[in-house]
Amino acid sequence: MANKPKVKKTTRISVTISTELYDLLNELSASTGKSAAHFPAIILEENKPTIKALIDAYETAKNDKKKAFDDMTLYAEQALAKTAGVISRD
Repeated sequence: MANKPKVKKTTRISVTISTELYDLLNELSASTGKSAAHFPAIILEENKPTIKALIDAYETAKNDKKKAFDDMTLYAEQALAKTAGVISRD
């Protein structure tokens, strides 16, 4: 039976971060025994929907300025409503 080719599931990138974040990630790494790169990778993976939404927003802004403005207005209103809800519960 022939060996199946390996499918690459991850890709490595370089990211420049602040010294403060670097120190925090190393502290978290020391506490958990996981690599410092483990946590940003998880956070980014969990935020794929947000990244996709950003791509859509930039593409819309590039191609349809009125729709982009309308979308930004809606998002701003939603954020204000959410913030008001948090403030009223405090």
